[in-house]
Amino acid sequence: MFSLKLDFIMKLTNTKANALGAACHLDSSHISRLKNGTRNLPKNPSFVDDMSKYFATHINNAYQQDAICKELNIPKLPNNQDESAKLIKNWLLDKEGSNSRGLVYDDGIEAVEDIEEARRKDNIIISKPQKYYYGPFGKREAVSKWIPVYATGMIEPYYYPRLRDGLLQRTLFIAPGCAAVVSASACMNTEGMLNEFITDPKAIDALLREYDVLFGQSKKLMDIYDQNKIAQFWDIFEECTKAENDTIMMGKMPTLVTMPEWVAQNMQKRAPGSKIYKYWKLLREYYLSLSTRKTYTEILAEFEGIETPLLPCGTILGAQGLQYTNDEWDAHIDSCKHFAKDNKFYKQVISNDIPDKMYVIANSDNRAFMIRNEAPEIAFSISENKMTSAFWEYLKRK
Repeated sequence: MFSLKLDFIMKLTNTKANALGAACHLDSSHISRLKNGTRNLPKNPSFVDDMSKYFATHINNAYQQDAICKELNIPKLPNNQDESAKLIKNWLLDKEGSNSRGLVYDDGIEAVEDIEEARRKDNIIISKPQKYYYGPFGKREAVSKWIPVYATGMIEPYYYPRLRDGLLQRTLFIAPGCAAVVSASACMNTEGMLNEFITDPKAIDALLREYDVLFGQSKKLMDIYDQNKIAQFWDIFEECTKAENDTIMMGKMPTLVTMPEWVAQNMQKRAPGSKIYKYWKLLREYYLSLSTRKTYTEILAEFEGIETPLLPCGTILGAQGLQYTNDEWDAHIDSCKHFAKDNKFYKQVISNDIPDKMYVIANSDNRAFMIRNEAPEIAFSISENKMTSAFWEYLKRK
């Protein structure tokens, strides 16, 4: 998908939307919409030529070259930047991804080729890694071969539930058969602490055994739902709506709870394969069930100046890229402003300090949710007591 590839290469080259827009004569907002998938690529995207040339001139460091070569499925970039730009252009426009090897994962951790084997097989010039790195910056530098993969839904976080004294902290990054980074700190003080980069096979095997022991005594910290697991997310969410406990939601846009029924029906008709109306009914039933035993609070932003936005969490609702009409948006704003008058157990709080592109939901019965409201949309369900309590207390203070 073009948006995911654009997001990847912009992050790889540390490119801002305004800089890329200037290079290919597009508005920065246009770039942002292409990156997050809310604007489709036109049939004849002439600007991709300038875009590709820009990226070709900004891939200079060894880690950048290694990463893009993996994506392009080539041993190394050509010395000629025009040739590199052609390869990048073909990769960006390849809708099926047939020329892209992509990222490979093993047991939730990205598996990268052995450094020495990569040198021999592909003749890639890779600088010899250091053995020691220091502090948080050093840790980030040591693991630059691994890219965060929570948004892929391919890893699951766990936690160790037993009593710990808080004195020693130990972190393991392991790519089986390839390399590992081991770090330790005292009392959460990471500044200047040692991070060790390890490539010795025996040492890596020993660290894997240590990891297996720790993992066997750990519990799942959260469940992660991508587009392939959305039905499971809604099952968990529905269970929470039936519980007798208070709930707080924070997000910049109004939700289905306050959407007029006719708006939900109209949107369902424009996206017939979606679940908009189904989940509107679920949330409306939840609203009607509010009582002294179950209250619901929404922390929202001011709506002034927002014009016909996209439906929030459209992918999770099965309607990616669906936009309000002017009448629908005006009706939803009006409904939202007056909603609290109909039920004293529903409350609204207006705040200017709400994270962009994120919904946070927590209830008083040890369950919290985070929903990313931009491509790729993904939802997190958290049940660990301390984390959910932290979310709950944070939202209560808002």
